[in-house]
Amino acid sequence: MTAASTRLNTTLHDDDAHARSQGLPGIIADGMLSTNWLLSLLPGAFGEGALAPGGLRTCYVAPVFGEAVITPSPGWRA
Repeated sequence: MTAASTRLNTTLHDDDAHARSQGLPGIIADGMLSTNWLLSLLPGAFGEGALAPGGLRTCYVAPVFGEAVITPSPGWRA
């Protein structure tokens, strides 16, 4: 028995078979996974001050599937 087979709950984010059973082509990344990755890029782009207390507003417009490549773009809307 594997750790995965003993889990009580599966989600679209960590179980490929479950995601496919819900009509998706495979697992999708949790929105916070993408946000955390993008947040890690801010100091390099804007300096350490980018991590000062404040806010980061995100909008998830499409699912990110398994092996997708995420490319940040410089545009944003208020």
